[in-house]
Amino acid sequence: GDASQDEVVNQIQSDVQVFGVLSSLISNVIKTVCDDQRFENWIDVFIESIIDKVRANAKLTDGFVLIKSCLVYCQNIEFFGTPQSESVRCRVVAYVHHVTSQLDQLSTEDRISAASLLLACPVALIKDNISSFLPVIIQSLKAGLGYLIIAKEAVSTMRRIVEEGYLRILSPFFPEILPLFNPYLASSTSIKNRSEEELYDLQCEMILFCG
Repeated sequence: GDASQDEVVNQIQSDVQVFGVLSSLISNVIKTVCDDQRFENWIDVFIESIIDKVRANAKLTDGFVLIKSCLVYCQNIEFFGTPQSESVRCRVVAYVHHVTSQLDQLSTEDRISAASLLLACPVALIKDNISSFLPVIIQSLKAGLGYLIIAKEAVSTMRRIVEEGYLRILSPFFPEILPLFNPYLASSTSIKNRSEEELYDLQCEMILFCG
């Protein structure tokens, strides 16, 4: 009956709220254990479990934030260059490809969170397929006119790719990417939801990237 259906809907909403709180909590915990060897020893199992939970949950944004925290942690400890990472590498790459393919179908909030997750990917995961990653960078630079932080993350990701020795892989796409810097460098009036300091920092990063 209607009452039973309402109870199910209420339970789902409650579960989603709980998942959101837990995602935030776990993300904060991950940020505090980056130097803890004990966590590093089971990060592969943790990531696989988190991907399963996120794919089964309706609140995508919270899940994206949680997986992003895992990827940032893996980047910091250079996890995806270790033998331990081989058991989970294919699973993470498959999930990254899945999220990339779904970007255009997501709501604005989920799309920004998904792009933020993808931009946090360790270079080791995307270096062999930069061309398929290009739309993420382009969409993020376009979306950054309304959400400045995602443009900054896009520039940071490109800088990491170059710093890790893959300029030759990224440079063929510069004719598509670099013109997207123009609105940020030419005027501040077209950029929404930002402070002057945030925009100045991004402008400096873009100029440094261009050399």
